[in-house]
Amino acid sequence: MVRRVRSRAASVVTAIVVVAVFVVGLGVLALVVGGGVMANLNGGVSDGAPVDLRDAETRVEVVPPEGWMLSRVPWEENRVRLVTPDRVLTVELTLVPESQDAAFEALAASAVEAGAQLSVRHTEVLASGLPVVHADTGMDGLIAAVGVDGGTVTVVATTQAGADAAPYRPAIAEVLEGIGGAP
Repeated sequence: MVRRVRSRAASVVTAIVVVAVFVVGLGVLALVVGGGVMANLNGGVSDGAPVDLRDAETRVEVVPPEGWMLSRVPWEENRVRLVTPDRVLTVELTLVPESQDAAFEALAASAVEAGAQLSVRHTEVLASGLPVVHADTGMDGLIAAVGVDGGTVTVVATTQAGADAAPYRPAIAEVLEGIGGAP
């Protein structure tokens, strides 16, 4: 009788351990795979309404072009991804606390490390009055840093492999002009 009770107790403990391992495994899987899924769940198609980028100190409105897909990761309020309706161009916007020059230099270093051939750095002023520094990353995209009060919005625009970014220059300009409010 004692042996049967121990056997039953061991079976219960084993079952609890198996269930616990299964639950932990599901949790890890949700964290690994769920980030991308959550980004897509927390988005949709832009109706042209402003989207906030924010960090602890700064809040900036971005007006995505109407009809573009947008996605966000719920716990990253400083970042938004925009994709053209034809899904060829993706634009990542991130609010960072660094100065415009420091943010651009970090983008440029990252792009060169990834194999990009950067064009000459251009400095301009957007219609909103915000300063922008930008450079082409070859035929497939552009990097930019837009100075805002309290930080910088970095912009990384890339096309799908093999697609030329030239036809998307007006769309990229529209995104840049949408930083800080209505274009």
